Amino acid sequence: MVLKVQVDALLQSQHDPYSLLHVQLVQTLKNDISRDVTEAFTASQPLVDQYPELYSSSSSFLDFLFKLCNVSSPPSPYYQGDDLQKRLVAKERELASKERELVSFEKKLKEKDSFYDTEKRDYEAQIKSWREKTIQCEATIKSLQENLLHMRENDNLDRGLFVHSNNYQIEKPPRQSALEFSSSDGVDTTCQTLEYPSQNKCVWGKMVEWKQELRLFLKQFKKDMSTNFTLTTEQNENISKLLETLHPVQPSSSEPSAESTMSVDEISTKSFDIFEQLLHRKLSKDHLKHMLKTFQLDEYFNCLESNIRGVMQSGKASLEKRLGRTARKQLVLAIGAPSNYEVTKVAENLPAICGVDADSKLKQERDQLKVERDQLNEENDQLKEERNQLKDEKAFDMIRPKPNTFSRLKEEIENLPPEQTKVRVYGKWFNVPRQIAFYGDKGLTYTFSDHAFEAKEPVPRRSK
Repeated sequence: MVLKVQVDALLQSQHDPYSLLHVQLVQTLKNDISRDVTEAFTASQPLVDQYPELYSSSSSFLDFLFKLCNVSSPPSPYYQGDDLQKRLVAKERELASKERELVSFEKKLKEKDSFYDTEKRDYEAQIKSWREKTIQCEATIKSLQENLLHMRENDNLDRGLFVHSNNYQIEKPPRQSALEFSSSDGVDTTCQTLEYPSQNKCVWGKMVEWKQELRLFLKQFKKDMSTNFTLTTEQNENISKLLETLHPVQPSSSEPSAESTMSVDEISTKSFDIFEQLLHRKLSKDHLKHMLKTFQLDEYFNCLESNIRGVMQSGKASLEKRLGRTARKQLVLAIGAPSNYEVTKVAENLPAICGVDADSKLKQERDQLKVERDQLNEENDQLKEERNQLKDEKAFDMIRPKPNTFSRLKEEIENLPPEQTKVRVYGKWFNVPRQIAFYGDKGLTYTFSDHAFEAKEPVPRRSK
């Protein structure tokens, strides 16, 4: 009834919604409704426990009340009394587990945040270093472009790749670096200029063709070098100095110049031979050493040499320790065997291959190993002699006749028929010569061997 009166008063004051009376009525109505709904919800808690499925499927408490009026199924007895307390305990445990999972998730989230922050700082530092390198590269490129422009301004553009004169000498052109080739179709100042007579028109076509082939080869060489190697300024200078040492010796000016009657094929062949000599010249140990240092491979080859020798020494020591003294001879033979000769020789010649001299300590170790090998050979020979002596003594003990064997043999031989040539005494067979079988054993000397009994005539002694 009170609620109805409040609603009627609220409708009458609706013409002025901003009036104080209207605002107070609205607030009062809200408080009353909230209080009544709260009291109803508290009072209807057993109903919620009895119909949990209906309550979970309702959109609000009022919707639950409306559905409760039309429900046809009886209440569930599972959630009454003690079962309700068990359900509350289970819910509390589930809530506690959820809270623990939430705490673990928060911890993992903090760890990931810290990891992402660290990774972000690393990326920022890397980007900063890349920017600095980019600035340095841009400065280097700018300086190289200025040098190239200066070279082009100072170069004689009308000369081209070949100089028109009456001799055939190879001249050394002015250049900045041995590996800086021009990417344009103009003059390439890094190659050797070939002088040839300009009055011969037949030569001009061949030289233009040869010039084009040479330019294509140099461009491809530059492309391969830039693709396969990342050269710094210092390495570029080192390679330039190295290539300068590989240039063929220029002919002296005192030599007479070639005649102008040379054919085009001879000029082309001579030019290609000179260029091939420049590119395919065999390197000596010094050149190889400089090349390894240029590409920073000397440390790698030194490490490789030490690893090979360390593996050989450690393998020999472990085998000697494991096999003992009797197997040392086999180890020495295995090291010097023909199958391992190539590896041993490569390991010994590795310093010479790398362009460095062998260390004196390695030579001393090799000489010491040779001395030890000779000693092992002598010990092995002594062991063989001792083994043979022991074998002979053991065999003599095995075939040593028992006591009275000689007298027993005499009796057997005296009673031996003519057709029999073997006698068995104490389980052993002895071969008897035929003269003993026919004429007896008078005046004969008996000797024993491994498996035979022999009779020989005594040798008379000679007087002095």
